[in-house]
Amino acid sequence: MALTEGTIDKNSILVGDWSELAVEFPIGSDNWYLIGNAPEGALEVSKENYDHSGTSFPRTIDLRIPIRTDMKFSAVLEEIYSQNVRLILGQDPSDSSSYIYIGALATSLFVKFRARRVRVSDGQVITAVFWKANTSGLLQLGGGDEAVGSPIEFQALDDRSGDYGGTAQAPLGYLHIPEKTV
Repeated sequence: MALTEGTIDKNSILVGDWSELAVEFPIGSDNWYLIGNAPEGALEVSKENYDHSGTSFPRTIDLRIPIRTDMKFSAVLEEIYSQNVRLILGQDPSDSSSYIYIGALATSLFVKFRARRVRVSDGQVITAVFWKANTSGLLQLGGGDEAVGSPIEFQALDDRSGDYGGTAQAPLGYLHIPEKTV
């Protein structure tokens, strides 16, 4: 058998940024708020295991138990308007007031989060959806000659009960990534 070198599926090479970030609020309303530009946004999906080592020497792993799965999306929002600032601060993005009040105790706000990007090599869309997400961030409004942005992070939360669209098989959300074409 001949050794094949190089790229297997050139259409699968991913360059560029996430072109659409949106939140649905309230969840189930089909009211999607487009967040705007967030270059170099990063989706992170992680799985953590507990490894148990046996008692004989040399020590070897004899049991692996999955203990944590996580989905989050981190970005710097370049478009600073009241809805985005409210999201950064964990407040209701549908409030139409230009005044944002800080410091009152409030319950956690949940949104459905969607991120999409086009794989420019073949025009296929990659999508990430968090059924139930919470935001966190540090509002920073600095100055400079470049676009001034502020960090935000969307964290997927457990929705195995299905209150926001999740299931026991998909409690955090899903990824849609096209299959290999060759």
